[in-house]
Amino acid sequence: MDKQIRFELSEEETRYVRKFEKQHKDCPKGFAFDQFDYSFTPTAVGLLTTIKCSCGQVLSFSSDVFPTDLKEYNEAEHRPLTQKDLDNDSFEKAVFHILFLRNPRIFRIVFKYEPSLEILYGFAFGLAYYQKDTRLGSCVLAAEHLNNKSLIEDSRPEEEKLDCFYRSFARGVKRELDTYQSTNIKLMKQLEELM
Repeated sequence: MDKQIRFELSEEETRYVRKFEKQHKDCPKGFAFDQFDYSFTPTAVGLLTTIKCSCGQVLSFSSDVFPTDLKEYNEAEHRPLTQKDLDNDSFEKAVFHILFLRNPRIFRIVFKYEPSLEILYGFAFGLAYYQKDTRLGSCVLAAEHLNNKSLIEDSRPEEEKLDCFYRSFARGVKRELDTYQSTNIKLMKQLEELM
């Protein structure tokens, strides 16, 4: 005997999802006119429902756990994403990857070497090149070349060079984030700690 697994939306949830779908009606559609991915994740405390539009915007709610999730649909929060939005998100994620390596233990796990500016610089610049992100590349280059001198060739201790790199990198990233009024509070907080 086969048992079926069914995930259903309540009337209130359906109205909430329809507002999201209506707001994204002009987003690109796939070959079979597919535009939305629907995901239902059962958890120990309730069902998490996630709808992802082809533009990259995501709507998530768990009315079992947080009934207030469905009280008011926020159009500004769920607006269709542009290519610039996706590029900015990619930039911010790359910055997180670089800042993640500030922890010497993480650095040793990732690279199997003691923290060094030369390795960090190679990784950071490689990441900028791979993502074809000139903004990230500029922040990395500016951080490595202070006062027209290469930090890598500097005679200071490695830890001091890394601190200097991260401070300069944080200033460059902060300037870039200010150009598009980033709302990434977690990233802003990390950058403030470095400056």
